Amino acid sequence: MRDLFHPRDLASLLNAQIRTSRTGGCRVYTAGGGPDRAMSLAQLNRWCDARFGAYLPESDATEWPYDIPWMIMDNSQARRDFGWAPATTLDQVLEGIAMHAEKQPDWLERSGL
Repeated sequence: MRDLFHPRDLASLLNAQIRTSRTGGCRVYTAGGGPDRAMSLAQLNRWCDARFGAYLPESDATEWPYDIPWMIMDNSQARRDFGWAPATTLDQVLEGIAMHAEKQPDWLERSGL
């Protein structure tokens, strides 16, 4: 499981932090999409199949030292201290990525990834 987090939501959190004067609370906050914006790789694969057509990725059983099976961020402290929550939905994040990929089909090759 991974959560998805749009840069627009990060900008919103930073703006809320800048505009809020306070003396207590944390100095470091967790920011991410949270449970409402999370999906497994299998769910993402199904979404991609529905959006772009079926594609069977190659299996890779290599274990990577930093590959964790589950990562969903807890935004509760940022919500409490700044009244902030991510606004971009999971579908909006995925659709934005898909539209970018369709408009620029060679973007991965150009980025060197």
